[in-house]
Amino acid sequence: MPTVSGKILSVDEETKLLQPIDSYVNEIQKKVDALRADGTTRVVELQSSIDAAKSDRVLTKAERDEAINGFKVEMEQAKKVEAQNKGQIDKLVADAENYLKAHYETEYLAPVKVSCAAEREAAKVAYQKQLAKLEKEHQEGIAGITDQAEIKEEKYVYKNKQFDAKVTYQQELQQIKDREHEAFAYRYHLIDLLRIGKFTFAENMAQRWENYKYTFNTRTFLLNNGLYIAIALVFIALCAITPVVKGTQLLTTQNVLNIFQQASPRMFLALGVAGLILQTGTDLSIGRMVGMSMVASTIIMHAGPNTGTVFGIAFDFSTMPVVGQIILALVVCVVLCTAFSAIAGFFTAKFKMHWFISTMANMLIIFGLVTYATKGVSFGSIEPSIPSMMIPKIGDFPTIILWAVAAIAIVWFIWSRILRRTSRFEKTAAFPCLFRRPAVGTAGCRAVPLHGQSIRGLHLLHKCLGGSVHIPPCGQQQQTQHQQDHNGIPVSFHKHLFQTVPSGAVFFCISTDRLPLYSSNNTFFRVVCRSASRASSAASSIPKNGNGFPCRQPCR
Repeated sequence: MPTVSGKILSVDEETKLLQPIDSYVNEIQKKVDALRADGTTRVVELQSSIDAAKSDRVLTKAERDEAINGFKVEMEQAKKVEAQNKGQIDKLVADAENYLKAHYETEYLAPVKVSCAAEREAAKVAYQKQLAKLEKEHQEGIAGITDQAEIKEEKYVYKNKQFDAKVTYQQELQQIKDREHEAFAYRYHLIDLLRIGKFTFAENMAQRWENYKYTFNTRTFLLNNGLYIAIALVFIALCAITPVVKGTQLLTTQNVLNIFQQASPRMFLALGVAGLILQTGTDLSIGRMVGMSMVASTIIMHAGPNTGTVFGIAFDFSTMPVVGQIILALVVCVVLCTAFSAIAGFFTAKFKMHWFISTMANMLIIFGLVTYATKGVSFGSIEPSIPSMMIPKIGDFPTIILWAVAAIAIVWFIWSRILRRTSRFEKTAAFPCLFRRPAVGTAGCRAVPLHGQSIRGLHLLHKCLGGSVHIPPCGQQQQTQHQQDHNGIPVSFHKHLFQTVPSGAVFFCISTDRLPLYSSNNTFFRVVCRSASRASSAASSIPKNGNGFPCRQPCR
């Protein structure tokens, strides 16, 4: 068996290592908060008051304008104070960051990592000992048994005990992993408070990489990416086999360009359907729509008079200019696809028909209409000059690949930069999620998810509560409280939070992922809120909506 090496830190020892760093940074944080009190903090509070006044339908226009003008006058004074104190704040923040850079890694994080490594080794040794003990007990238990039913039952019990030991071992490993992750994240929590969430690019990347490692699961990774891995393996195998079997290289520049050229048109279809899939829908008729569009565009852009008919009518667009044919074909394809998509959408929206059924019916209708209209007759090829006109080549490089890349970039921008920063309740990127602690005697936590990424979450804090309080990582409270709820949130986090925040107080969760904290177990979270002694008074001074939230829009 492997031997345990390294020093395992107790909770008290770990806290003692962190205490000097905490004390130094907290002293600076107090000075920074004091300098920001009449400056940055006041500016954010006044801006929140202005937003609340603008959306307050109870006030008359004159009252609203008067209140907003008053807030703006105060804001000008607060901005002057903010500008005056900026130099001192920057100096204090730089001092704290330099201290963290010099001491945090060597004096706290490195010992915690060594301790966690030793704990893993100790847990492994204990697990192996437990397995050996269970095996010995099992052998002793079945030694004097001759009845096959009893032996079978004893084996079943033995397997259950092995499973329990494995689960316990995995839980211990997860607890150790949580402690190590929390130790890493705490540094950025301190920086977050100092800078009000303004991380550098390198710091953001470091947090994302750490969060990825923390949440990485081999089984989940293979399930989510198994298809891509299989395609990559098949491609690699073909690249290795083809030179042996065919005597030629498969992985050539021209072959790669051909693959991308053939895949590029399908990319537009994939991006469109992906938008439907994100809304838990799909469109089975997309392939038939492509076929219908091909038939329609071929009829319009056919080289010479059409030999086939559509519902018995022979069309001839050969007399039109080529540009006119292209524009007409585009318009006809857009109108036809929009019309049939609207039909499927109508039945889905009006009669609550499932997407699968409505689009499958659409698929059959399109196929039947096109087949009946054309009698299954081929219309030949389009004008030879059109492909080179619409999709020219730069040397041997097909430009349709660039169109596909541009479409991917546009859709990515829409999904990641626009949709995730827009919510139903609030058009502000600074609101990832809202939580309200229930009253005493009630259970649960009411959450209003506002999807979006926010690394400037302290602004939220200042808007509604005006400050921050340190919530220590659960590893610094009790090592026995590393159990997690169904969302992957440490139980100790719940307990500490609900003990700290007064009943009815509003607090905010800051997420570096696009999902809100309480809806995802792969979220790297930090929570900041004002102390219990000041939360109620600070929150009561902010205008609230009908549900008690100091936000611009009601939370439903």
